[in-house]
Amino acid sequence: VSNNTRRPHYLSMASKGGEVTQVVDLVGVLHDRGIDKDIAARVLDASPSFGFSIYVGSRRDSDTAFSVHVVLDAGTRPLPYYQTAKNDAFSRSAIALSPCPVLLPERNRWRRYACTLESYGPGVRRAVVSLRGKGVDQTDQWGPKFASPELVVLSAGDTEAWMK
Repeated sequence: VSNNTRRPHYLSMASKGGEVTQVVDLVGVLHDRGIDKDIAARVLDASPSFGFSIYVGSRRDSDTAFSVHVVLDAGTRPLPYYQTAKNDAFSRSAIALSPCPVLLPERNRWRRYACTLESYGPGVRRAVVSLRGKGVDQTDQWGPKFASPELVVLSAGDTEAWMK
């Protein structure tokens, strides 16, 4: 038994708002796991279901808002510097797009947010995950916290169980 308790690592947004984007080369990731690049491309062209989940935490003393945006695309277009509701041409060209509601997690709680991307056509080679957040009370210093992001390929029939 150890008295060393490790806290999970997380990313915290500033109260006034912030965004972080992670780009995932799907063919490259599959290749790193031992799958030939041509086979990886064929697997992706078969439109497997993807699942994305992340834990979102809020402060104990103020409300926070966040959104999660997951785009699957061909990976041929450069990413815009900053995504906003007024600058969503990138999202409109996506092959698959997750819902990105702004949610207000309960105070002082961690909540799992999960979405699936299904029934899209061939050509997906990249996943782009954008996390946005801000504090509702602008006098506070910090907004929401994000931890344990996960992007997975779901096997047939696993979608419902994975979402729980």
